[in-house]
Amino acid sequence: MTWVKGISIGKLLIGALVIFMTLNTIGFCYSKFNFNTRGMLIDIAIRDTILEDRQLVPNTINTVEEFRAAYPNCCETHLANGALGLIAMLFFGAGSTDVYVWFEATKQSKSYSYNAVYNIDCRGINSKRRDVETHSSKQ
Repeated sequence: MTWVKGISIGKLLIGALVIFMTLNTIGFCYSKFNFNTRGMLIDIAIRDTILEDRQLVPNTINTVEEFRAAYPNCCETHLANGALGLIAMLFFGAGSTDVYVWFEATKQSKSYSYNAVYNIDCRGINSKRRDVETHSSKQ
């Protein structure tokens, strides 16, 4: 009878591990007890771009929705740190996502390309790298 209890406990432990790993993979945030989708992480990066890089964002764009409408293909996400990030996410729930934001615009007679990479986890932005390349405006 003891081995039956052992099998049941083993199944419970495996089931709990599968649930834990599934929650980690689909974006569950244990510290805030909510789910973060890729779209939500992209919105965090866009919001920061609008607020922190206001001098580069066209004046007609003030919200995430306006940014997405103006630049529908502006962003993508990738799991940070490759295989190591996957292991951290699956087993520890500590994975982060790299969010790439890019757009081209003209402001004050200058044309430029904006590229930023945000490292974001469920608590918010961990780091940001950006590159702005200015081009002479065509006349």
